[in-house]
Amino acid sequence: MAHHTILHRHHGLHRYHSSYYGGPLRIFVDSACPICRQQGDFFKWVDRSQGRIMVEDIASPHFAPERYGFPREQMMGQIHGVTWDGRWLHGMEVIREAYRIIGMGWLVNFTGWPILRPIFDQAYYAFARHRWRTSPRERHSPR
Repeated sequence: MAHHTILHRHHGLHRYHSSYYGGPLRIFVDSACPICRQQGDFFKWVDRSQGRIMVEDIASPHFAPERYGFPREQMMGQIHGVTWDGRWLHGMEVIREAYRIIGMGWLVNFTGWPILRPIFDQAYYAFARHRWRTSPRERHSPR
């Protein structure tokens, strides 16, 4: 399926129309966290092998964080993503970008509004810090 390149600029940042595709967004997910794994599985399911989203499991013993220049502990601290053009995203930026790329940005756009962005970003960081206390445990925390 061919994708059309449509790039919008807003305040100097790239914003993607749902039909825009320059390459995959690679998302780094801790599959040992059930909520994190479910989010990664959701993105893969919605993408349906169209190649817009690639999910990499940072809990896998085969994951090599040095390939990306981050220590494992930093990668485990929050969700990370890298765009097709090499731009790194962290926290809610990854979630917002992934939803935009799969054409469902309308579900999370409000989390990026200037007055709400700090609230949602901090809520995400609180979740990331305490996800082992808020997630049902299938395995013990690696921490």
